[in-house]
Amino acid sequence: ASGGHPLPNSGLMQVYSQKTGRLDALLLDDGILTELRTAALGALSARLFGPKELQSIGMLGTGVQARYQLRMLQSVTPCRRVHVWGRNREKAQALATEMNKEGWDVSTTKEADELLQDCEIIVTTTCARESVLGNEVYDKEKIKTRLITC
Repeated sequence: ASGGHPLPNSGLMQVYSQKTGRLDALLLDDGILTELRTAALGALSARLFGPKELQSIGMLGTGVQARYQLRMLQSVTPCRRVHVWGRNREKAQALATEMNKEGWDVSTTKEADELLQDCEIIVTTTCARESVLGNEVYDKEKIKTRLITC
């Protein structure tokens, strides 16, 4: 997803014939298939490469992809504890409120780097153009994170 920069996201899928290679269809889905595919691959990464037991999941970002990622993660882990960081505190709280209604235990953090100390998996769903995670120097013993999916 483009994150609306510089243009609004307007995704599409192209379907080609396996036999001829000819373009058979365009699916103008406004990005929904891309959003679902991205979240499904994040869940697959967590299942294949993440720790088997999770105490908490970190979510870096507060948009629609954060919601899809959590919904897909519920199929690969029983962990429902989530720490969310977003540049906009109101959006982070809105995500927490919405996902808590879906059975998650979501809290917000003031600093993105708190996720490194509190979460075994961090899912990045931000369209940030600069680094927002790991900008501080930490004692490696205090970093709990074992997988970051992007």
